[in-house]
Amino acid sequence: PRSPDSVASRARRKKQRPAVARPRTISYALPCALLIVGVFLLFAGSYRYPPVFDDKIINPVQLPGFATSCLTLAARCLSYTTLAVTYLLAGLDPLWFRLGNVLCHALASLACFLFFDRLFDAVRRSAPAGADPRPFEKERLLAFCGAVLFALHPVALYGPAYLVQRSIIMATLFSLLSLAALVHALSGHGIRWMWLAVLLYVAALFSKEHAVMLPAVGLAIAVLLDKLTFGSRPQRLALAAAVAAAAFLITFKLSAVVGTVYEYYTRELTTLQAAGVTLADPVSVYFGSVATQAWLFFKYLALWLVPNPGWMSVDLRQPIASGPFDWPYVLALPAYLLYGGAGVMLLLRRGSLGLLGLGMLFPWLLFFTEFVTARIQEPFVLYRSYLWMAGLVAILPFVAGRLQARHIIAACAALALLLSVLARERLATFESPLALWDDVVRKNTDQSLIFVDRGYSNRAVALLREGRLGEAMSDLDTSIRLNPKNSHSYVNRAAVLGRWGEDARALADLEHSIELDPQFAEAHAELCAMLLRKEASARALEACNNALKLAPDLPLALLNRAVLHANALRMQEALADLERVLKFEPGNAIALYNRGMVHKRMARAAESEKDLREACRLGFAPACGADR
Repeated sequence: PRSPDSVASRARRKKQRPAVARPRTISYALPCALLIVGVFLLFAGSYRYPPVFDDKIINPVQLPGFATSCLTLAARCLSYTTLAVTYLLAGLDPLWFRLGNVLCHALASLACFLFFDRLFDAVRRSAPAGADPRPFEKERLLAFCGAVLFALHPVALYGPAYLVQRSIIMATLFSLLSLAALVHALSGHGIRWMWLAVLLYVAALFSKEHAVMLPAVGLAIAVLLDKLTFGSRPQRLALAAAVAAAAFLITFKLSAVVGTVYEYYTRELTTLQAAGVTLADPVSVYFGSVATQAWLFFKYLALWLVPNPGWMSVDLRQPIASGPFDWPYVLALPAYLLYGGAGVMLLLRRGSLGLLGLGMLFPWLLFFTEFVTARIQEPFVLYRSYLWMAGLVAILPFVAGRLQARHIIAACAALALLLSVLARERLATFESPLALWDDVVRKNTDQSLIFVDRGYSNRAVALLREGRLGEAMSDLDTSIRLNPKNSHSYVNRAAVLGRWGEDARALADLEHSIELDPQFAEAHAELCAMLLRKEASARALEACNNALKLAPDLPLALLNRAVLHANALRMQEALADLERVLKFEPGNAIALYNRGMVHKRMARAAESEKDLREACRLGFAPACGADR
């Protein structure tokens, strides 16, 4: 039996223990629900916007293969699998792809709130008594405000606005959840939360490999919380081995680009030299890219802190340093390192200053992936910063921690309204390819920059689709003047010339495009189509075959080769090509019509009638009545 003295002694010891922080009393369930609704409303009117620019993989040829990509641990398999499932369930309707992207963005914003809510509370709990007196409700309010501002930021919308960039959104979502689990583990909730953090890190990696530096952010958080040791030594070793294995696997998968000059550098070398860029050797180009990216880090940071739409577009051309000692890029890497050093010094101060340091280090550490390869064609892309800059929320306790709650709410509401207006303005540029590329041309005012011609060439394609041939030709002439080596511009100009009936000039442009880039499959396919119209069957068949060697499932080449086979009475070969098109595009009315006509010539009345009626139903007028 217990003695009265022992019971009393235990009671006294219990009274002497530090007081446990009060449980939180304000629920954020309703604000979080409103945040999700707000994100979906932000994108209202844009859910039917067409795929643009980098969304080329949203096609019936590539998407089905992504459904099983995780079986081979292919890069980005997790995010691409969701795109494949969307296609298999709903076809190519952009509505469902865009809804999926916006949902992922809303969830990433909630994950941002969850992570920083736990982090701010953990920092408060780890501070010495009296060192950081802010109540937890103010910290939770700051975390929620940060998530709102991240969700509505005009730079952030470049992630969900690109269908294919579901990869960066999901990588951010899983990264923030991983860090939230890490903070929970470091707060004394058990090693199982650390393993959950590792699992979520793996999910982030297989959404997009840019999350590979996340463990460095986790280490910074452990320093901030003064929790560098946890669990037993075998547990720590097992966790470190799992993280290293995941990072090594994704790095091995991408070994073709790590430390190399990539993005079609070989194809674009002559273009860069023609633009006046001195390229001594690939090593100099690589280190020049490092200097350029270090310079651009501060431009990304400035855009998130001062979101001026006049500085934003999908294709912002930048000067490229030809080596690490070009002025002013020679200053960039030292500035980048000094910035990181300042972040480390602040991190070690802990408390609000430590959070300021973490807010600086979060993007700085994740940005290291930009240094592993030479970026020439795409040096500055806004959606990449979606992952890095989510960490800027960490600076809020330092910036606004001394404000009263009502002032925080008022400032957050005002900023949210401003960011929403700016985001809607940016979102409008995705309404059509013409709006998108018109914005690009207007933003790239320095025509001396390399690849500035791409904006004119792509705007010309959009103008061509709207029947504005004169304006399209003007843009294409400008594009070719700026970059005579751009094979795409010649193919696009040939399309305009073909509409005008200038077949000889169009044919010359197509042949010149192939001379510039013999691996350009679309140029061979367009040449085949042009020669088919000119009834040069032998040359047309050769061009189609060349196109299909480079791109075996290119629909234009398959359709035209099927016509050539049918004209030569090679009906089985014609059917085989048409079947390949319809395998990926079962609603291709032209392929159905052509197959129906082949069946008709083969005296297969039932099959012919079925195909022709379906083509007619899909709106292809020549098929209507062709079965009679």
